[in-house]
Amino acid sequence: MEQILSNIFRFTLSDFYTNNYCIIKNDKVLVIDCTISYPIINFIKKNNLKLVGVILTHGHVDHICGVKNLIKETHIKPILNNLDDIQIKISQQIYREYGFTELPEFEYNHIEEGKIRIDEFEIEIIHTPGHTQGSISLIIDKILFSGDTIFRESIGRTDLIGGCFNTLINSIKQKIIILPEDTIILPGHGELTTVKHEKVNNPFISV
Repeated sequence: MEQILSNIFRFTLSDFYTNNYCIIKNDKVLVIDCTISYPIINFIKKNNLKLVGVILTHGHVDHICGVKNLIKETHIKPILNNLDDIQIKISQQIYREYGFTELPEFEYNHIEEGKIRIDEFEIEIIHTPGHTQGSISLIIDKILFSGDTIFRESIGRTDLIGGCFNTLINSIKQKIIILPEDTIILPGHGELTTVKHEKVNNPFISV
């Protein structure tokens, strides 16, 4: 676990080095993606936080395997774009192949593009398909959580079911690169970056 900004903690978990984020406001916590449950559950309990929401950027196995246990005690349904329902089904079939012991089986609330509020958190949901059909990115307090759409000087893979390279590039160019250049990007894998840095240094983007 690493504190990367004043109220944001990053958990990089599993052999996939998947980034999970906890955002804290007034003892409330919002979780973005959940690879493995127990580090996040322990963090929430240790800091006397109240879990108010769980948002999944997409349905790939390394982003959802810990969700069921995370929400078990709170009865809070995670939020996911239902275009990724197929990804949930695939993840349920293959999770043990990749060393996960938590079954990615859960009910979720469907979310579409637009602005929502969860307790203390104002969130803008951006549909950014390409890595999967239902991939979303989130803007919270002018920070972009990009899931596996864009990474520092790279992009998400598009060779899996539901992936499309051209769709991914269009998502990045039409919905991410247009954001203010000082926007911090917190991706699903790897280190943080900014819109300005990606405009200049990402080889998949020519702006």
